[in-house]
Amino acid sequence: MSSMKTPIFRTLADLEAIPPPTDKPAIYARHESEPWFGCCIMRPKKNGDVTRQYFVRLGDERKRFAHTAEMSFTEARKEAKRLHAEYEAEGKPATYTLRQLWQIVRKEKLRAGAWSETTLENYERFVPPKGERDPQKMPTTATYILGLWDLKLGQCTTEKLQSVLDQAEEEIQRRHARRKRSRYTGRATITSLGRWLHMMFEYAVKENWLRKNPMSPLSNKGYMQAGEPRAVALRSDDIPAFWSWLHSRAHPAARDFILICLFMGLRRSVVANLKWEQIDIKRRTMLVPPNVRGNKRRKWVVFPIPDYLMEHVFLPRWNAPDRHPVWVIESNKRPGEPYKSVRTLLSGESKAKKRGKAFSLLERTGISLSPHAFRRTGATWVFTANGGDMLITKRFLSHVLHSSLVREAVTTGYVVTEIEQMREAMNKAVDFALKAATQGLTEDARAAYDQAREIEGVGIDTREARGGSDKAAA
Repeated sequence: MSSMKTPIFRTLADLEAIPPPTDKPAIYARHESEPWFGCCIMRPKKNGDVTRQYFVRLGDERKRFAHTAEMSFTEARKEAKRLHAEYEAEGKPATYTLRQLWQIVRKEKLRAGAWSETTLENYERFVPPKGERDPQKMPTTATYILGLWDLKLGQCTTEKLQSVLDQAEEEIQRRHARRKRSRYTGRATITSLGRWLHMMFEYAVKENWLRKNPMSPLSNKGYMQAGEPRAVALRSDDIPAFWSWLHSRAHPAARDFILICLFMGLRRSVVANLKWEQIDIKRRTMLVPPNVRGNKRRKWVVFPIPDYLMEHVFLPRWNAPDRHPVWVIESNKRPGEPYKSVRTLLSGESKAKKRGKAFSLLERTGISLSPHAFRRTGATWVFTANGGDMLITKRFLSHVLHSSLVREAVTTGYVVTEIEQMREAMNKAVDFALKAATQGLTEDARAAYDQAREIEGVGIDTREARGGSDKAAA
C-alpha cells in the first residue's frame, strides 16, 4: 500500500483495505499499473455501510460505471480498459466541439427512436451545412450558432450561450420588423434553439463529459419557455380577403392542401403524407394508419370527408389524367414527391415584391397566420356553425370515433352513424365559411365567431380539447 495522498490499489483486497474518508464526501483511489482505472470510496452512511464505485478516467473526467457489489474486480478492470480504449480511439470528449457533440447525440437519439421526424427537422434547421462557411449560403437559423459551432464543450460557458441567444433574438426581431411581422417576437424560434442546446449539453453531462449543463442557469430567463401564443385563428373580417387570395394567388396544390387542413381539422403533417390508399371515394372517408406521422392515437382512425372537399378537391384530383399513383397532393416543384408545407406561401417574402408581384398571404393581405392556425380556424367554424356545441368541436379536433376502431370497423353500423353525424357538422362549417367569404356575416354571426376564437379548446386548441378518452389523433 502506498502512503501517497491518492490511495493506490493493486488487488481487491488492497481496495477493501483503504479506509473510507471521515472528513470529506469521497476519496478516489487508482490502480497501480492502470491509472485510468479507479474506485470512488464514499464516506460511511449512518448505519456504517460504505459505498464503493468503480470509475474510469477519460481525460479530465471520471465516469462511474458500477458498484463493487455489482461487478467483480476482474470484470471491472476489463470494462475500464474497454472504455478507456474506446475513448482513446474516438477522441477525447473534453475536446469535442459542439459540432461533434451534435453528431454523437443525433446518431444516438435516432438509434434509440427517441425523436420524431418533426423533432429532427426542428433541430436540424439550426445546423450549419457540412463544409459551408459562408453565412449567406446557409439557412438564417443556422447562422445563429456559428459562433458556437466549432467551440470546445468546455468553452461553451453560460455567458457565451446567453450572448449568442440574445443576438439571435435581436436578429429575429429585426427580420420580422423588416417584413412588418409585428405580431411575432421570435420567441418560438429562441425557445426551440434554447431547448436544443440544453438537450445536447445535458447529454454531455450524462456521459460525464461536462460537470454541469451551461444552459441550466438560463432556464429562468425564458430561453427555454414558450412565449405568448400566435393569432389563434382567422378573424371573421379577414375571411373574404383570405378566401380571395387562396383562390387567386395560391398554387392549386397549396390551395387544396389548405382546404383539407381547414375543413377537416387535420394537422399539416397528416395532409403532407396523405396517400390515395387512405381515401375511400365510395364511402367518402379517409383512413389514417397508426404509423402515419401526425396520428398521435397510434391506432386506425377514420375521418369523414365533407361534401365540398369531395366535389372540389378529391374527385377532381382522383379523375385527373395525370393523377399521381401515390400522393393525393403532389409537389408542384418536386415531381413524384408530396406537397409538404405552406409556410413560405403564408409569410414568405417574394423576390418579385419590388415589382408589385408579391405572392404570400402576408404580403398581399397583411394577414399573419401560421400553418397550424388552419386547424384552429376549422374548429372555430365547426363550433360557430353548430350552435356552440363543444362536444362536436372536440370530436372535430380529436377525430376519435371509437377507441377500438380498426379498418374493418368502418362498415359497422354505429361507426357509419357517427361518421355521418360528424360529416353533417363539418358540412355546416363549410357552409358557414363559404357564406362568410362570399356574402359576409351578420353582426350576430360575426360576434359569435369572434367569441368562439377565444374559447379554450376551440381557437387556442389546448389539451382541454383532448379531454377524457378523446385524445388527439391528428
